Parts: sequence; C-alpha cells; structure tokens
Amino acid sequence: MKTDARITAGVSPTEADYLRQLGYGMVAVRLCNEVMQHLLQIQGGNGLRESGSFERRYRDFQAMSLHINAHPDRVSELVGKYLLGLASDAPFQ
Repeated sequence: MKTDARITAGVSPTEADYLRQLGYGMVAVRLCNEVMQHLLQIQGGNGLRESGSFERRYRDFQAMSLHINAHPDRVSELVGKYLLGLASDAPFQ
C-alpha cells in the first residue's frame, strides 16, 4: 500500500523504501522455499522426474532464489549497514 501511494503521488523512493522492498522480496522467497520443500516431501522422489511439471518448477525456483536481489545474505547485509549508518558497497542512487 505504501508503495502504491508513493507511486500515485509521484514520489521517488528513498533508500529506506528500496531496502524495504528488497526485504519483502527476500521474505517472499524464503516462504516460497518452505512451500517448495513441503511439496517436494509430498511428491517424493518421483516428483523430480523430468516427465512432470514439478521438476521444472522446482529447478526454476532454486535458480531464482539465488538471484542477488533476493539472496538473504545480501539483503540482510544491505539493510544492516543502512540501519547502523555504515557505508554500503551498493549505494542507493
């Protein structure tokens, strides 16, 4: 909602806005990973055979969750540096 209101008002995002959005993405990826692990347990080894659609979706998700903008280590580092007032190696501009 905050993001929608900011866009509607034509207000540019601040560094805090940017980091908040990264945090939301990081949490979403973590929750999706938990769901995928539960689905894998339900499907069992047969779910990872190439003939079904689950194998492809599982593999795609595993690759997506490694993306630098969603990786928990990277996002946590950026947020932590911001909260502590430390210089970031990825400054917001």
